[in-house]
Amino acid sequence: MSEYQEPVVQTVEAPRWLALAVVIVAILSLIGLGVGWSAISHANNVEQSTQASLKQATDTLGQRLAKAEEQNQQLQSDLKVVTNKLNVTQSELIAARKQTKSATVAYEKKLSGLQSSVNSELATKASADDVNRLNGDVTGVKGDLDATKNSIQMARSEMGTLIARNHDEIDQRRRA
Repeated sequence: MSEYQEPVVQTVEAPRWLALAVVIVAILSLIGLGVGWSAISHANNVEQSTQASLKQATDTLGQRLAKAEEQNQQLQSDLKVVTNKLNVTQSELIAARKQTKSATVAYEKKLSGLQSSVNSELATKASADDVNRLNGDVTGVKGDLDATKNSIQMARSEMGTLIARNHDEIDQRRRA
């Protein structure tokens, strides 16, 4: 034999299913990478939209907060003005109550004075019996006045024929 022998290469062939399994695993790996990349890009999009929404909401809330603080300042200043006016009004109210109380006391004094004055005047006035007697006297005077009036009318009617009204009647009465 020769020194140089060709080495004997024994080849063992791998089963066919192993190559098929490697190809399937490679395809599944590529699909997994694609799905993972898609999920990551989708997650990035969601994160960006969420951040944009949060930024917009934060800006809106900041504006609302600024507006609310401004309104709060206005309301506080209005409250101070109203409180100051209320204090003035309250002191004026206390003064008005004191004045009303003193005026009420003065009016009550005047009223009691007027009442005693009216009572004394009523005491000096004629009583109901005096009024009835006076009424009887007035009725008698009225009757006398009517009688006098009637007699004057009768005398006037009698004299009326005796009074001349013109020149001819005067001449006629002189002749008679």
